[in-house]
Amino acid sequence: MFKDILLLCLLFTSGLFYIYFLCDSKKIKKLFYKYLNSISKIFLFLNKSEVTKIDLLQSNLNEVSSRGLSFIFYLLYFLIPFIVIFLFLANKEIISSKLLSIIFSSSPYLILLIKKNE
Repeated sequence: MFKDILLLCLLFTSGLFYIYFLCDSKKIKKLFYKYLNSISKIFLFLNKSEVTKIDLLQSNLNEVSSRGLSFIFYLLYFLIPFIVIFLFLANKEIISSKLLSIIFSSSPYLILLIKKNE
């Protein structure tokens, strides 16, 4: 049990450093807005023009796909500490409640509030 708690502290601390030095919440926000803008561009294209312009529609769909993939991959990169800590807690059953496990796993992200104020 002591070894599990020590490993959890190590995972928590490494998650803090990972989030503080490698994760950028502004980049996620920027990628998400780019993705939403490309989706809205498709809707505007479909409302204003004919569907016979296949090349333009294909380029807009490719833009949505590429921006969506970049957003998803960076989101997974951003969530690595949460996933690792949550899977460790679920596997070892140190915390019996899933809600508490989720809260504890997401608590390293509070350091982004400190980073934002600097």
